[in-house]
Amino acid sequence: MKKRILGIALAICMMIFCVPMGVFAESAADVWDGTADTSWYTSAPDASEYHISTAEQLAGLAQLVNADPGTTNFAGKTFYLDNDLDLSGHE
Repeated sequence: MKKRILGIALAICMMIFCVPMGVFAESAADVWDGTADTSWYTSAPDASEYHISTAEQLAGLAQLVNADPGTTNFAGKTFYLDNDLDLSGHE
């Protein structure tokens, strides 16, 4: 009887470890709605460091980088990605 209970407990433990950890996550990353946010740059254009924490801010960075040449210059600037971002299948 003890072997049977131990076997069942072991099987349950193996099933729990086979489940992807995302199932147990408390909160999912914010899902991007396709908009761009450049306020992080326009509020401090002379800063030497920028922290990107949302997909909207990352899209804003792409928008600024791909704008007319010479409009924005990020030479010597440092960017930090503060969160995992979900772009919802968008490039």
